[in-house]
Amino acid sequence: MTNSILFHGPSGTGKTHAAMAIAHHTNALFFDVSPRNLERFKTQEELVSAFSLAFKTARTYQPAIFYFDEAEKILASANAVLEA
Repeated sequence: MTNSILFHGPSGTGKTHAAMAIAHHTNALFFDVSPRNLERFKTQEELVSAFSLAFKTARTYQPAIFYFDEAEKILASANAVLEA
């Protein structure tokens, strides 16, 4: 069984739709952890706590899909933190 899939391509090509369709057809939980959904967390502690809860929930209610849209923004900000 496949553990991960990486979709890549330009905006508007259906990557989000495909991920949501896979979640629907496999009865998987769908966690959208894209930057636009992470902006509400004010501190790093809140963000870490939310991720911890999401992973705990995913382990309990498998299968689950974590969707990272705009991963380059997440990785760029993580790089900035590591370099500081």
